[in-house]
Amino acid sequence: MQRGAAVRIKRQDCRFIRAILGRQNRHDEGGLFPGLGGVAGPGGVVGAPETELGDHRALVPELLSARTRRSQSSVGTRLHRVGAGGQEARAVATGELAGGLAVVFLLREVFGKELGDFSDYRRTPVRTHAPTWLTRAEMAMLLDELEPGWALMARVAFGGGLRLMELLRLRVKDVDLEQEIITVRGGKGGRDRFVPLAHSVVESLRAHLERVRRVFEADRRSGVAGVWLPEALARKYPQAGVEWPWFWVWPDDHPSLDPRGGVSRRHHVSDRGFQRAIHEAANRAGLNKRVTPHVLRHSFASQMLDAGYDIRTVQELLGHKSVETTQI
Repeated sequence: MQRGAAVRIKRQDCRFIRAILGRQNRHDEGGLFPGLGGVAGPGGVVGAPETELGDHRALVPELLSARTRRSQSSVGTRLHRVGAGGQEARAVATGELAGGLAVVFLLREVFGKELGDFSDYRRTPVRTHAPTWLTRAEMAMLLDELEPGWALMARVAFGGGLRLMELLRLRVKDVDLEQEIITVRGGKGGRDRFVPLAHSVVESLRAHLERVRRVFEADRRSGVAGVWLPEALARKYPQAGVEWPWFWVWPDDHPSLDPRGGVSRRHHVSDRGFQRAIHEAANRAGLNKRVTPHVLRHSFASQMLDAGYDIRTVQELLGHKSVETTQI
């Protein structure tokens, strides 16, 4: 590939490169990449997710240190060995290769270093897993075993085909009880969309929002910081975080420390709490399926198709970019 040509790499590779480029050098001013130290250390690469480093941690200091005098071709050979676990014949999973490929990309495409031929890598094919969904009877059994608060969340998620974080991040202004519509903002791929709000949950959700309003007013009286807002919105509307329309539909029981700003504010409920509630309810109901919050989304799609809706409509409601994703 010629330098300057368009290069496309996977998201996990981008994260690894950002972890390298995003650190300032405090200890090694004479490294291969001046100003990028604090990256390679005795434990590997600082700031890179553990799962993306794997066995490549031992190679990063070698690749990024100016003191290393090994030839780049020998480093490339070692990356082959590490990436393949010493077994050249087997295919290597994408996650296992992410760290090594990111370093290769950085040296070859950004800094113009030749590392040798990597064309013999065989990536593991992406497997397509059959989705799990619940029948109407199974859904009723699951809802009966959930506590009222969790059950309402599950009914809203199921009725609109929402992803887990789309559900948890709902703001008051995103729920239109009169038109029975939910606005999903910043969904997967950064796309907004409209989904239905099940008529059967409207009154329950209205009563829930009245209770949430009391929590909001108590926070204002207590001087609790406003809810978190995306950075651009927080700059444009600095007071929006203390306004009712921006409050969470599913607020947590108590304020907690925000690691991004160091202030105490109220966040939405924990994703793990909802996941655990669904899992335990499925066990109590005796369902012989592995039930997660995402299964509610699959169940929504399945019942929409059973009701006679075309797949393009289901695709739009689910927020899939490609209809092939909906067809799985």
